[in-house]
Amino acid sequence: MLYIGVPGVHELFTDGLTDEDHQRLTVMYGKWAQQVKKRLAYHNLSCRNVENEQFENSYDKKTTWLSTFNLIGMYYGGLVMSEVANDKADEAKKMMNELFGVAQQRTSVSLDVQESVGRLLSYILMLTTFPTSFSDTNQGALSSTSIANG
Repeated sequence: MLYIGVPGVHELFTDGLTDEDHQRLTVMYGKWAQQVKKRLAYHNLSCRNVENEQFENSYDKKTTWLSTFNLIGMYYGGLVMSEVANDKADEAKKMMNELFGVAQQRTSVSLDVQESVGRLLSYILMLTTFPTSFSDTNQGALSSTSIANG
């Protein structure tokens, strides 16, 4: 589950690591996880290998995060991610809490909702130029690639 943002061609990437969060948001699980971790490390990108339950937890977080910020950003005319985090934070927190609640009801994965919201908000504040979008082909779209049992 990659948290690596590339805002555009020839622009610097944003790693899934913040000053407040040293646990690394990018996680790998499965047969090729160690090899992927080595390749990311070669490019100074952070990553940690996790077990299946933690990977599923990360998947729920990323899906909730992308859904929340892209939906709110697009609703308000195409705000960038950090504008949603700064200007629409209460709305984003409310939506994330609701979506995390649904995820917890429908899966066996448990998570600390407040901690999850806080981690995602700290990461999103670093994405100052990332547009909100619902297109995977958008030049500024964030990667939603996941690497699971391969």
